Amino acid sequence: MISQKTIASWMICFLLLLLLPIAFSEPTRNLKGTNARAPTVQQIRNKEVIVDNGIVRVTFSNPKGLITGIKYNEIGNVLNPHLRARGYWDITWQTENNSLPKLDRIEGTNFRIITQNEEQVEISFSRTWNGGSDHIPLNVDKRYIIRTNTSGIYTYGIFERQPEWPEVEMAQIRVAFKLNPDRFLYMVVADNRQRQMPTDDDRDINSGRAKPLAYKEAVQLTNPHNQMFKNQVDDKYQYSCEVKDNKVHGWISTNSNVGFWLISPSGEYRSGGPVKQELTSHVGPTTLTTFISQHYVGPDMETRYKTGEAWKKVLGPVFIYLNSDSTRNNLQHLLWEDAKRQTEQEVEAWPYGFVASSDFPTRQERGTITGRLFVNDRFLAPAGYAYIGLAPPGEAGSWQTNTKGYQFWTQTNETGYFTIDNVRPGTYNLYGWVHGFIGDFKYQNLVNVAAGSEISLDRVVFQPPRNGPTLWEIGVPDRTAREYFVPEPYENTMNPLYLNHTDKFRQYGLWQRYTELYPNHDLVYTVGVSNYSQDWFYAHVTRNIGGSTYVPATWQIVFELPYVNWRGSYTLQIALASAARANLKVRFNNEYSRPLLSAGVGRDNAIARHGIHGAYHLYSIDVPGRLLRTGTNTIYLRQSKAGYQFWTQTNETGYFTIDNVRPGTYNLYGWVHGFIGDFKYQNLVNVAAGSEISLDRVVFQPPRNGPTLWEIGVPDRTAREYFVPEPYENTMNPLYLNHTDKFRQYGLWQRYTELYPNHDLVYTVGVSNYSQDWFYAHVTRNIGGSTYVPATWQIVFELPYVNWRGSYTLQIALASAARANLKVRFNNEYSRPLLSAGVGRDNAIARHGIHGAYHLYSIDVPGRLLRTGTNTIYLRQSKAVGPFEGLMYDYIRLEEPSTA
Repeated sequence: MISQKTIASWMICFLLLLLLPIAFSEPTRNLKGTNARAPTVQQIRNKEVIVDNGIVRVTFSNPKGLITGIKYNEIGNVLNPHLRARGYWDITWQTENNSLPKLDRIEGTNFRIITQNEEQVEISFSRTWNGGSDHIPLNVDKRYIIRTNTSGIYTYGIFERQPEWPEVEMAQIRVAFKLNPDRFLYMVVADNRQRQMPTDDDRDINSGRAKPLAYKEAVQLTNPHNQMFKNQVDDKYQYSCEVKDNKVHGWISTNSNVGFWLISPSGEYRSGGPVKQELTSHVGPTTLTTFISQHYVGPDMETRYKTGEAWKKVLGPVFIYLNSDSTRNNLQHLLWEDAKRQTEQEVEAWPYGFVASSDFPTRQERGTITGRLFVNDRFLAPAGYAYIGLAPPGEAGSWQTNTKGYQFWTQTNETGYFTIDNVRPGTYNLYGWVHGFIGDFKYQNLVNVAAGSEISLDRVVFQPPRNGPTLWEIGVPDRTAREYFVPEPYENTMNPLYLNHTDKFRQYGLWQRYTELYPNHDLVYTVGVSNYSQDWFYAHVTRNIGGSTYVPATWQIVFELPYVNWRGSYTLQIALASAARANLKVRFNNEYSRPLLSAGVGRDNAIARHGIHGAYHLYSIDVPGRLLRTGTNTIYLRQSKAGYQFWTQTNETGYFTIDNVRPGTYNLYGWVHGFIGDFKYQNLVNVAAGSEISLDRVVFQPPRNGPTLWEIGVPDRTAREYFVPEPYENTMNPLYLNHTDKFRQYGLWQRYTELYPNHDLVYTVGVSNYSQDWFYAHVTRNIGGSTYVPATWQIVFELPYVNWRGSYTLQIALASAARANLKVRFNNEYSRPLLSAGVGRDNAIARHGIHGAYHLYSIDVPGRLLRTGTNTIYLRQSKAVGPFEGLMYDYIRLEEPSTA
């Protein structure tokens, strides 16, 4: 008979066997040989602060607040011991007077213990700005939290500026860690984006280990220490990630069985919305959390803070998490899966209840928004899996350039229901977009969130831009170019991670394949015959015609129309997923006609930085039926920027000579004082070494659709002829008193509010005088303190007779634009605008110029919108963050219908 003692022994063995898989499948988080305990704080000779909870031991410089060491398991310091900057916050910034950006590592000047108890320690390294130009004009409080039984460090920052402080631009704010390069060699960004990485030394182009490529971030590894990386490309932008997916990434030390992870549990403190792309981890080994940056959007990001503008924002907390595993069995998988589990726990715990700062609201101090989103595009349907979020008030789509406020995003479920929870108290707009539909949604009312509020919006409806039934379409409206043809990489510059990968667009140099596919002509897409996944190249780039010479590319869309409504107006909707220093010109059925759209757009660099999207732009282009044909039609899409420029002026009889021209292929461009528009010669000009080319007679036909009814200004591409006020006595520059360049005085834009304190400019054709009654800049109006409102100017004019069936043309030439949105309406200030154009970043108003970048808009005005007798045009510049959003007009002209 088996004794009870034997049975008990078997039971113990059985239980141990059950426990073994658990013990060896879960990474451990404690130091070997020590126990977790309440964290302690130790100050050493006022030079270091050490916080230790028995799991991690973190050393900070005092009072700078740089993390100089993290001890975990048997690793004395997981950070790079050879660098001074190992774990730090930094800001890239510049002022109006500095042409080059500066790097501020935000070194503190004051150390405080905020909280110390059995549960946690929270410490502060702060710095108050007291003037000077060495540091960014900000008050900064860097906080670190180490909790009991927690394998890592929380960090957050409180950033504040006073309204009287100098104007400043903050292009980037981030937290960075430089890890020990001898230990951390395996990097993980996602389930399908992880690999062993080369070293920082392998990127050294001076030692012959690497070769530079098209830009400094990208190198080809020609002689790496580990030959498995030979000829591969390394570029940190290949590992970028959208904010919505950028919750955890990091590095694994395979020889120490340790993982180091950066966890971002919320997107509320990030900028640019859920699909903005940011850097993650890259060679160094480096790992980052970026809170504010211009990456994949460019200078359109609202990172400039003007004098008079106060700001305060809490960035973070983020969690620096360390884990380990002693089994060495499938190490990378186990540590990564554990990091993802920890991330889920951090997301569930958000907003943290242990943060000491009163600037970080608790869960009870936040609000919740619920509702159901529908889309109405010819019929009403639930907007399933749409993105919807709260962001600071602005125009539709303004969230993608906003950095100054908080944003809260979610996705609707399959039937359009949504819940946005844990929203900080404040005033927001509700924004969104729906996969499969163009345009941006903006809820008509502001959303005011109070602490503890639960707001039900019930049903909200998005009506995408549409003027008529669809004749044909190319692509999928998903705000990316993912569905188009992405070529295979070059064998000698590929990253093996992205072979047979859904993100194959992240390979280096794919843009160069365009020239190989189209060496002598550009892309032609035939509707109904071509397939956009095979026949539409993912990026409309320039074409290399030899050496370093690039020429603009003109793509064609060929389509058939069995019938044309000659008197009607068609609409071409073009949605851009990205643009980089581009100028898009759109023409119908004549490659050299006046373009219906000429838009300088974009600085997001998504093509070079291996993104399949950047900043989203939508253009709704009115196409008069008279421009179309029954039968075959062709749309010409020309991206016109490329290469060197050589300019001269004609003499009094129009003759010109352009000499010392580099060999290459060019277009001949020009403009003529007294006439609107831009000239472009119909043929390419091929210049060879020693060549002398005579073009004989070239003819410029300025844009015109009919006789002039009235005009304002002089078409000279400047606002010089308009009313420029006198300067303020206490801020004047005596050089420009009684000077032809009086517009160079400081602060002239402020005079607009004094001239029009309660209403905006009204100009009456035939009565007003533009040199006295048309202010030189269409700026915002100050209604008190630092509050600015949009300005709506009016042009009043008489028409003795109206051709109701005809189409009039309003020509608006802009001499400058800065972060502006111009809306043009006729005879109804609240009607759908005939033009709604986001335009410009030239800053000519603030920088005392009388012109910047030139823009011309030719606006079709159906006769039915006009009246016999008195008419009014409403010109509204609708952006109003500060004093410098605005326009300078060059010239305005109304043309009656063509008599041809």
